[in-house]
Amino acid sequence: MSKQIIFDSPHPALPVPDMSVTEWVIQGLRKSHDAPVFTETFSGISITGQHAIDQIQALAGALVAQGLQKGDVVAVMAPNSIHYFVLFQATALAGGTLTMINPRYTAAELDFQLRATNAAMLFYDPGLTEMAQTALSDTDLRNVVAMDPTALDAFIDTSGAAPLTTQVPIDPDQDVAVIPYSSGTTGLPKGVMLTHRNLLANATQWQDNRNIGPQDVAPVFLPFFHIFGLMLCQIVFPGSGGHLHLMQRFNLEEYLQIAQDTKAKRLNVVPPIAV
Repeated sequence: MSKQIIFDSPHPALPVPDMSVTEWVIQGLRKSHDAPVFTETFSGISITGQHAIDQIQALAGALVAQGLQKGDVVAVMAPNSIHYFVLFQATALAGGTLTMINPRYTAAELDFQLRATNAAMLFYDPGLTEMAQTALSDTDLRNVVAMDPTALDAFIDTSGAAPLTTQVPIDPDQDVAVIPYSSGTTGLPKGVMLTHRNLLANATQWQDNRNIGPQDVAPVFLPFFHIFGLMLCQIVFPGSGGHLHLMQRFNLEEYLQIAQDTKAKRLNVVPPIAV
């Protein structure tokens, strides 16, 4: 009979906020009401905390008006962008679940994840239009929307909905906020069902250990479909009022130049890049 070993942390337990992930993030965005919280290095576009809140609430209202119900899955297949962050938070505010798809996936891999999660909507990079349209005809998707300002504005305008300013009621302990996929090193990738409380427990750990705030600025290339990019870039930093400079792919010279120009005090990298 194997012996059970329990490891206890030397640190006291951290209180996890009893709210949705979007409610927590909006609290942080308000700390940077008139200050930028995201800047896209590839487009030069910036967004302030209040503008981010406005966009989240507008898209959440449109999602509900376009038929998204609590527990429905919204899939996104696109590189990093401000719109990606807004979509994640809007989906959570509307009571839905986001599943993030690697934009380098093949059509077969896309089809697999859409079917496995029973996704209702797909938001995609315009460069993947043909693949997205094929997915629409082959799956139970109700809607596919390009991840560009014109298409997203049309999606919101067509809905005719007012912004959703309050959280669709959820149970933080039970309701799934995101379904990222594993790397599939021992077989096909597997969906990981993370609740609002799962995400905020980790965000609380980040904050306790790093104490990120409105004074912080950093360049980031971490893919939003990966758990590192999800937690740090879409929850912890904006939920703390910090300012991120978004890159869509890693380039060493560009990354170091942005870090120097912005006087970044924190660099978040993976081991091969650190080496």
